[in-house]
Amino acid sequence: MRRIIVTGAFVVGSNVGMGHEMGQRLGSYQGSDGESRVAGGLTGAIEAGAYGDSGVTSASYTIDASLESIRYKDISKNDYMLEFFPSGLKEQQSVSIGTSHTISKINDLRAGGTYSTDSISDSKSWNLGLGRWWFQDSFQTNIDVSQTITSRPSDSILDTDFQLIELGPKVSSRGASLSFKHLATTTTVWGGSYTRVISSDRPRLDAYAVNVRQFIPSVKGAIHAMAARLINTGAVSTDTTLGSLAGVQAEIAILKEIVAGTNTRVGYRYVREDEQSRAYGDHLIYGADNYSWGVTQDIKKNEFLPRPTVAHFSATRSIANSGIGSTTGEAGLSTKF
Repeated sequence: MRRIIVTGAFVVGSNVGMGHEMGQRLGSYQGSDGESRVAGGLTGAIEAGAYGDSGVTSASYTIDASLESIRYKDISKNDYMLEFFPSGLKEQQSVSIGTSHTISKINDLRAGGTYSTDSISDSKSWNLGLGRWWFQDSFQTNIDVSQTITSRPSDSILDTDFQLIELGPKVSSRGASLSFKHLATTTTVWGGSYTRVISSDRPRLDAYAVNVRQFIPSVKGAIHAMAARLINTGAVSTDTTLGSLAGVQAEIAILKEIVAGTNTRVGYRYVREDEQSRAYGDHLIYGADNYSWGVTQDIKKNEFLPRPTVAHFSATRSIANSGIGSTTGEAGLSTKF
């Protein structure tokens, strides 16, 4: 299976310094329940410098396209797959575009959109964000808004309490996020965020997160930690089989430069969700331990390739309390020219 994707963009302005980057990646997923995925993607980016006297000090434009093949070993309980993909194989295609502008060195304006489809269902989303630096560029505030609309075939599912769940042809959600980042010292950066999402088929979602990154110059490394709380509780309608949810996430990662041009990351993430089921109000607990490792390697111009290149590889192992485990891997190259 091979896809060729051609992308292009242009910038008009005076005194514009430009750089281009093209990347390609290939990834795979294998679950102990028999589900497997293979995905490939292509990313293109353009970075531009100052636009003359316009006040725009830098700008970037990106486009990303991917193709994912998903195979299910057992679809006997998956009505969607049984009706539309009886072979157990589904292809998911997606494309996303984005742009970011820095104005007068302290204001950031960003926008983007994504479209994905499996030829039966599709999803469209857009986002818009604004950021600003304060206090001699040591404190940044951000506000972001987004909307997602998913179209799918209507379906009916009989839940465990014999209540008929009607899955409508369209689901929409709107979200808003407030976040900040503080450069506390020359080696410590911390921040936090609050996000609210309102969906047509779910109770309101509120998410709180805090993160910190501590750089350690003496060992050419850093430690990153994150904690988040998600609350998706309230009355649940017959538009969804999921009940009322509340969850927590926590992550810690170590980043280290091994030798000049070679960087690695080792991380652990804990995820827990508590669900009060829609059918009988049962208390269900879902949890997973995720272990990850990644490495990037800078390749100088003419060392192996005629252009400066970055090679990357990452792998993740996830183990859920349901007994299902999965392994994900991805490798890619990006070239600057």
